Amino acid sequence: MDIPRLLKMNRYWRAHPPLREMVQAYLGIEIGVEDDREVAKQHNEVDGLIALFGGIGGSL
Repeated sequence: MDIPRLLKMNRYWRAHPPLREMVQAYLGIEIGVEDDREVAKQHNEVDGLIALFGGIGGSL
């Protein structure tokens, strides 16, 4: 899996979350809150890496 495909999949899941996440939210279960923060942090790091790559003339 390449980075653009991963980012596209993440955008899709934010708009259309998996059923287990919707059920957890409906029931008020907050399992994995720390995981969501870690994923967001990693997403920002990947965006920064892509920006750096583009800044030196690279393309995806």
